[in-house]
Amino acid sequence: PVTAGSQFTIGKATFTVSAGKTLNALVSEINNNADAGVIASYNASTNRLELVSKTSGKDFITLQDLPGGDALQKLGLVTGGGNSIASQVAGLSAQFSINGGPTLESSSNTVSETLTGLTGVTLNL
Repeated sequence: PVTAGSQFTIGKATFTVSAGKTLNALVSEINNNADAGVIASYNASTNRLELVSKTSGKDFITLQDLPGGDALQKLGLVTGGGNSIASQVAGLSAQFSINGGPTLESSSNTVSETLTGLTGVTLNL
């Protein structure tokens, strides 16, 4: 079990696991905090809390147990040494080409003329 009073950060938001707080309540609290920058859900088939970044691209989610806390470690989101990258899979940038041209890459699925060079054209991949 997670130590009651454990504090942790996700993105720019700080959370506290109080005695009796359910996982559903924690998921709801994370999802209702815009500063976390993630969507949290519980995966019953893997018995794990899962976080998905609201920001597209290759960046990892910033996760940290605060001193004396163990919530993220107990949830399998950080290692005992505080490594949060080991539990994450980085997003992939969209890759595309236009008319057989060179492969272009975008961290967003909406691509404007700035990247494509096509004046007045926006692509939704």
